[in-house]
Amino acid sequence: MTHLTLVHSNRTPAVTPLASAPSSALALDEPPYAPEVPVRLSSRGAFLAAFPGLATVLEAAPTHPHTGDCLAVHLRHATGLLYARHHRPTEEVEGALPIFRLPPVFEPQLAALAACNPDIVIEHTLDLEQAHCLVEWSSRPASGAKLVLWMDALVFTQILNTGGWEYRSPWPGLWQPVIMMAGETVAIGGLWKDDDLMDALQSCSMSTQGYFAQEHYLPEEIQAAQARAQTHGATPWCNGLWSDKDARGNRRRVLQPPAFNYLDL
Repeated sequence: MTHLTLVHSNRTPAVTPLASAPSSALALDEPPYAPEVPVRLSSRGAFLAAFPGLATVLEAAPTHPHTGDCLAVHLRHATGLLYARHHRPTEEVEGALPIFRLPPVFEPQLAALAACNPDIVIEHTLDLEQAHCLVEWSSRPASGAKLVLWMDALVFTQILNTGGWEYRSPWPGLWQPVIMMAGETVAIGGLWKDDDLMDALQSCSMSTQGYFAQEHYLPEEIQAAQARAQTHGATPWCNGLWSDKDARGNRRRVLQPPAFNYLDL
């Protein structure tokens, strides 16, 4: 598969416990751009106890142990997902967000995945017949292959456009929470929703339109790709953790969990 990064700004902030979210007031000389936000960790039990409405949704949603899943939900009474120094809400905050329920293999790297600012990438199916715009979270362990988590960019854009998270902020854009769960660990991360992000998502989507494999690959390359897809499927990363190499030849393990819409609950 080819790999084209349209937005590359991965950052790995420090990890802090859920109870240690900063609460100090903003200094007047803080920069006008959005700061990096550390991911917060919690046990699954403590997290669900803090957000009982979310616990109800997760209990009702079927599980997918092999592939994991991503639930698009609208969470009320969600001020606890934000940082006191990043907003000054005068009332309870609510909004839409993705919740990844991932296989246990992701648990050791969960904090690093949730802490990174995702890339917007274009990936081709294994048979090279289609180009997909994806949101990518990634983490590289001390040894072994890079761990990659993909989400369809159209689904992610739908979540961003659903609204919510309205509060006064001293920085451009709004903080968009992202929750990742694996094993008994929950990581609360996120990203800044601003014009640059929305423009990148739109540009990526437009770039995949009108794609023809014959314009980019030789006939023998397409034939070899189609033969490989007959063995593994066109999108094997949607059926479980898939191992291959990126465009730079680096080993990676990739998963794109199925997404389900729970925004109307």
